[in-house]
Amino acid sequence: MAAASRRILGVLFLLAAFGSGTARADGLDAFNAASLAINRTLASHVVVPALDTYRKLPPFMQAMGSNAYANLTEPVTALSWAMAGEGAKAGASMVRFGINSTAGLLGVMDVASAAGFTVPKKYFSEGVCAAGIPPGRYVEVPGAGASSAGVVGSALAVMVGSTWALSYVSVEVAVASVVLDLVATAAALEGLAASGDVGPVRRQADYMAWLELSGCDVDAAAG
Repeated sequence: MAAASRRILGVLFLLAAFGSGTARADGLDAFNAASLAINRTLASHVVVPALDTYRKLPPFMQAMGSNAYANLTEPVTALSWAMAGEGAKAGASMVRFGINSTAGLLGVMDVASAAGFTVPKKYFSEGVCAAGIPPGRYVEVPGAGASSAGVVGSALAVMVGSTWALSYVSVEVAVASVVLDLVATAAALEGLAASGDVGPVRRQADYMAWLELSGCDVDAAAG
């Protein structure tokens, strides 16, 4: 399962690399348009119904679900802070993950915050920018959403490296890491579901503007 998932991600990375500057702009635009169509279909037929069902749950169950998801993404926040050179925040984020994964019953309860361990969320794209990694050209990744060649390549390296390392500890743990990867990428479509009928040009402009605010050299990405 882990190997198959990583092969799929490898294909996505090669498609992302298509936008690195070696391909013609019109070819990349066609790929992004096709990917956006796929993601809109996933958003409307999978994400929106799932969100509608989630919002009908009792408030306490919604809170548990939100806490559990936040806990699943805590290691990404820790890694992003580490890439930004903020070791103390990265460490505190991992402490939060350890507390909530144990005392918080796999994260359904935010025990860490109640105990005074709070760390601002840091997105992976922000960590990539802070590390000085060139963002590369805009890429609409099938099943994941708006991204860039540099961000996708960095994410792939982290995913493959972490699964390879965890496989030496436990195959079950390695498979679990793949599941978390898939949960994180699927969740990225939530924004697309809420964005309505935003066109591909506006969507690309919005994402690249957000990258620029995160510290990325967007001018270099466009070259």
